[in-house]
Parts: sequence; C-alpha cells; structure tokens
Amino acid sequence: MPDPNTCQSIRRVLIDEIAGYIVSDIEAFPDVPFWIIPKDVVTTWWREQQLGSTTKISRDKAHALLATWQP
Repeated sequence: MPDPNTCQSIRRVLIDEIAGYIVSDIEAFPDVPFWIIPKDVVTTWWREQQLGSTTKISRDKAHALLATWQP
C-alpha cells in the first residue's frame, strides 16, 4: 500500500500543474451540464476534506458542492 504522505505530495504537484477542472454530469445525457472549476476551489474542498481521500465522490456530493460554489 502506498504511503499516504507520498500520495498527497504527488497530488499537490499534479494540482499545481493545472488551471482547473472540467466536471460534467453524464447521467443527464443527452443534455449534459458541465462546470469549469478553478483549482483554488478544488484545493479548498480538498483541504476541508470534502472530496474524500481519493477525490472520488458521489454524484449527490458533487451536486451539493457545486450548489455552494459561486462561479
């Protein structure tokens, strides 16, 4: 099992290299909504432990976070 500290360090390096995320709700096909989320928003969610240890979250959790975010 990888060292959690190493995994967090790798994530920090990777997030520093990007401007943000494009997130979509493919379950709404064919009218797929999408959001462009700046990395500082995602970083805040990560620091507040809103994204879980693997950053994989449920659709309901994603919608809850997006509902609180003001683009």
